[in-house]
Amino acid sequence: MKAKVSTSVLTVTLLIALMVLISSGYNNDGTDSFQQKGSVKLAYNYPDGNYVKYLQNNRIIQLMDIQGQSMQVNVNSSLGCSVKGAGPSGSGLKLEIRIDTLGQTIDSPQGFGGGAVQAIKGKVFNLGLTTAGKVSDISEAQKIVYSYDGSSQTNASQAFYDFFPKLPVASLSPGETWSSTDTADLVTPGMSMRTITNSVSIFEGIEKIGGIECARITSDLEGTQTMSTEAQGMGVFTSGSFEGKSTLFFAIREGYFVEQNVTGKLQGMIDVSGQMNFPLEMETTSTTKIIK
Repeated sequence: MKAKVSTSVLTVTLLIALMVLISSGYNNDGTDSFQQKGSVKLAYNYPDGNYVKYLQNNRIIQLMDIQGQSMQVNVNSSLGCSVKGAGPSGSGLKLEIRIDTLGQTIDSPQGFGGGAVQAIKGKVFNLGLTTAGKVSDISEAQKIVYSYDGSSQTNASQAFYDFFPKLPVASLSPGETWSSTDTADLVTPGMSMRTITNSVSIFEGIEKIGGIECARITSDLEGTQTMSTEAQGMGVFTSGSFEGKSTLFFAIREGYFVEQNVTGKLQGMIDVSGQMNFPLEMETTSTTKIIK
């Protein structure tokens, strides 16, 4: 049974890098802020020719109680990428994405492991995106296959299927609130996952971040997530509910997000081949921002 517990812990950590639940947050460090009197329409429109570079850092603390034994797994992951416009894609746009860096470390009772994935550095692919931030074509990312040290094989769609924060379709005025529901499905070589997110959001106004006029949107989040995978012949099924908070800063004129941050907490259960199950708690912090 000890071997099964160890494998289930490592398998569950595959879920962790995918737990960027939704959009966005930022601590304003003295930048200008002011209120917009009229309405604004937010839409993605990355410029052609020049890359917009991002760095994303994720931290997850995962707590499990396996047959009365408490176990904690700490996961830190990072993703650096560059994004630019590559022409239209239907009613949306096509993006060219270059992966600049990708890595993950896992600290668990079984030891410390992980590191950078060197083979994926410099890989370039196109991605279809609606002007509201919904991924419409991720097929090229699915062809870029890699694995973290000690983990099963996956592909680049894992990192980018929910990378871009969603935008409201209608124009917004300061103080306006709205509700939305988003369903995201992810399938990689060794895993399938569905996340349903309900959010209540408010357009708080406009702030200047690094000299760029950005719409500030904050959201209260809640939803459910299920994941199924297999490791060494054992099926692992994870299900749970989460809640969190987010803030998004979106450059109105430029047409891309400047910074996003999300904090969340998931509570659920893990079932291993129908032979054992145990509770799971997971706290997530994720920050994505533009870098020079």
